[in-house]
Amino acid sequence: MNGATEQSKSYILRAPKTIEEFEEYYHLRYKVLREPLGEPKGTETARPLINELSGIHVCAFTPDGKKVIGAAMGFMSKDYAKVHALCVHEEYQKLGLGRALMNALEAKMKKRGATSVYLNSRTNTEKFYQKLGYVSVHTMTQEEAIKITGMSIIFIRMEKKL
Repeated sequence: MNGATEQSKSYILRAPKTIEEFEEYYHLRYKVLREPLGEPKGTETARPLINELSGIHVCAFTPDGKKVIGAAMGFMSKDYAKVHALCVHEEYQKLGLGRALMNALEAKMKKRGATSVYLNSRTNTEKFYQKLGYVSVHTMTQEEAIKITGMSIIFIRMEKKL
């Protein structure tokens, strides 16, 4: 992502800037990632909350900049970089937006010194991440998933060198 904003004919990529943009960003994360699992509002943010506050946020906006149509969030510690969330509005899926969001997020992580990144993929998105160069390293048991994520769905830990 060059500079603070990347624009194509179909979307604009940049960090959310206003309270309203962050609210729309979190609303999309909830609608796409949590509501389908029956999770309550509030579960769309990272825990502990400090990860959200210090996180790297990338939004995809419609060309006019008025609607959030995709969101990616990751965070870094001194030991690792993690992709915490990626979602694309249903009407804009299968158009390359998820790939663009991931590329932008990974570029920001790399610029901050990350040499590798990991994520916890749901089983239905594993192939998508493999196409982006991620390697599956561990499939969590249901007990591990509950302990690590607080959710009883199965996740696959995936890693990628940047």
